[in-house]
Amino acid sequence: MYHAHGFHLNPNLYHCGHVCLSLINSWRGEKGGKWMQNKSTILQLLVSLQGLVLNDIPYFNEAGYEVAPDKMTPVKLQKSIDYNEKSFFLSCKTMLCKMRNPPKHFESFVTGHFQRRAKYILASIEAYESGLCLVGDYKEDGPSSSKPYLVSAKFKTNINKIYQDLKVAFDKIEKSAEITSNSESANNVSQSNVAATQSVAKIASELQKPKAIAKKQKGSKRKGVWKKFASVLASIFK
Repeated sequence: MYHAHGFHLNPNLYHCGHVCLSLINSWRGEKGGKWMQNKSTILQLLVSLQGLVLNDIPYFNEAGYEVAPDKMTPVKLQKSIDYNEKSFFLSCKTMLCKMRNPPKHFESFVTGHFQRRAKYILASIEAYESGLCLVGDYKEDGPSSSKPYLVSAKFKTNINKIYQDLKVAFDKIEKSAEITSNSESANNVSQSNVAATQSVAKIASELQKPKAIAKKQKGSKRKGVWKKFASVLASIFK
């Protein structure tokens, strides 16, 4: 199960949070593809999720839709492109849900992730919306092709709206990060001031010690003189 937020992102990732994968015994599969106690590993699971679920053409993950590269047709390819557009749009909606309601104890992780990736996410949306590259093909160093691609009107409408919502959410995260940073800086300055004050007080105390010692010694000396004088008087009037 995972936090799906009600979105069916992928043939293997259901809107209810169910993950369909033979390795975790949630889908039928060959014996070697199922979880085997004392043999299967978490690494194997992660690699399977990355390669079999989170791939470039999830449309063909659907049972019965599998197709060999040499059997690909323009119609099937277009369906895959349309599916990617839908999945990307739902992924953007998932991002909004994650930022608005991050998993408990992972708040700082979510905030930090989107703070680092915000500009790339927005840039990819701009590239897809303008047809600079197919959904999923965006590279951080620019479009992978100079050839313009045809983008569906529905995708353009949906992605334009979500773009604005994401931008607002990213701006809030950035402002929140600035406030936190300023607060931490203020706390650091305050702590530095306290430390400096304590250091000055300690130094002043150390400087006062010789005076206090001298004063004490002087007082003791005077006390000794008066004691001797009293002793002399006592002997006179004895």
